[in-house]
Amino acid sequence: MLPPETTLRVRVVAPRELRIATVEAGMGLTREEATRWVDQTEHERGCSSSAASAPTWPDPLAYDLVVNSGRFTIDECVDLIAAAARALEGRLRK
Repeated sequence: MLPPETTLRVRVVAPRELRIATVEAGMGLTREEATRWVDQTEHERGCSSSAASAPTWPDPLAYDLVVNSGRFTIDECVDLIAAAARALEGRLRK
């Protein structure tokens, strides 16, 4: 396990509809199949963000940075994570 004081803990999230559409396109599934795949994967990971229930994923305070890939492009997500890593590295060097 990496030492917490030198590790940047990042969680990338996305709206459910975007996750379903991404799985549908990426895996060549029907919308129904992609929805089942997303739901099953969330269940197996022990998280849920369906409209019927409040989010139950792990505490966001367990992460240094939570990035919504539905709000930013992939390149922007990478830039945000890289900036956070540089900031952490700079603090550790002082």
